[in-house]
Amino acid sequence: MHIGRYVILHHTDIPDPHFDLMIETSPGEYLMTWQLRDWPVTALTTVRRIADHRPAYLTFEGKLTGDRGCVRRVEHGLANVSATPEKIALASIEGGQSFTLNRVNSIDWQFTPQP
Repeated sequence: MHIGRYVILHHTDIPDPHFDLMIETSPGEYLMTWQLRDWPVTALTTVRRIADHRPAYLTFEGKLTGDRGCVRRVEHGLANVSATPEKIALASIEGGQSFTLNRVNSIDWQFTPQP
């Protein structure tokens, strides 16, 4: 377990608006990223793993290049992060949502909010 950063970006101005969850699992490394329909998540739900993103997205807000829409940070902070290839646990230190992610297959993960 380590202290890592995370961000929730609301991705808009595209045909399918959604939220992107990005987690720093190791300092300076690319961010593990999932696409979510809603935020905050209030019940067990399946989320889709997408390509890792550059650490710059931890602080970026605004228009994306190449007509890929806009992103706005809706939550960000520090968290205790525990990561294996099959499970991610994030416990927000700064009052954000805590949760676990369990791998179902190469794309689908189960998101479980924690109290």
